[in-house]
Amino acid sequence: MHLFILHIEPKMARYPPGRIYAWENRMKEMKGYIVPIFTPFNRDGSIDHGAMRQNVSYLIDEGIAGITLTGSFGEFPLLSTTERVGLYEIAVDEAAGRCTIIAGTSDASTDTVIQLSDAATKCGADGLMIVPPPYMLPSERDLSNHFRQIADRVSLPITVYNNPPRTGFSMSTDLLVELSGLDRIVSVKQSSQNFFDLLELIRLTTDEPGFWVTNGQEHWAFPALMMGAQATYGVSPLLIGRECIDLYDCARRGDVQRGRAIQLKVNMIRAALRRCKATPAACIRELSNMRGLAGGYSRAPITELSAEDKQVLRDASEVVGITPAA
Repeated sequence: MHLFILHIEPKMARYPPGRIYAWENRMKEMKGYIVPIFTPFNRDGSIDHGAMRQNVSYLIDEGIAGITLTGSFGEFPLLSTTERVGLYEIAVDEAAGRCTIIAGTSDASTDTVIQLSDAATKCGADGLMIVPPPYMLPSERDLSNHFRQIADRVSLPITVYNNPPRTGFSMSTDLLVELSGLDRIVSVKQSSQNFFDLLELIRLTTDEPGFWVTNGQEHWAFPALMMGAQATYGVSPLLIGRECIDLYDCARRGDVQRGRAIQLKVNMIRAALRRCKATPAACIRELSNMRGLAGGYSRAPITELSAEDKQVLRDASEVVGITPAA
């Protein structure tokens, strides 16, 4: 098993000589396959903390590089601030330094993002992932101000998450390049639905010290890694864990035939999610339950999958060869 640790190297070129930053020791180099983990709920809608621990432990045993929580798959709009901080604590405690924990601290309010980020820091998280303010439809000037304020006031390295399918707009490459120059911003998770956007960001930031472009669209994970993305995000490790680690290895050693085969398997999973008339997080919970993992239940307004959607997932599991978890 290959255990890839998410590592973020310090942006030393930007620091004034002799100045000591308290957060320097936490900065590492980004690489590997990173999982945006879902939030498992009990039948009554409360968070199943034991299930979260089990899933974090399972992913670490599979060799995952890092875990992000309370993001899109974590359904952060359904969680209270207290619940989110509790999940940071659980993930950090369960990981115990065995993999990187990245806390999703997104919110429509800049001040709330900063408060959540401070809480994540106190919990021992290794980094932050922040999507543009949801629902607000901010201008690029607003976004620049939002991320600059955050970068000035938090202590952990930040990954800016460009997620057009969820926010309703795409951050321009020019803005992302501008933000790459801020000390605390070490990465962009590019989830644009246009592969060219990822390639342009890689091209334009190649010479930016201490900054990494990471891929957020799992259906082109292998091509993205081959073209220079430092890491890739996706939920497939919950279903075919070590094969996803192998996909990353294949990209790094140039094994196109094996990498292509794994990518096509990942895409069969993603295609099944698209065929379902349910939220992606609910589908992944159901697939996890089918594997014998701690999938749990959904929280209102998200409902249980229909019989038809469950059958779509069962069929996909058989085709892909998803086996029960050990």
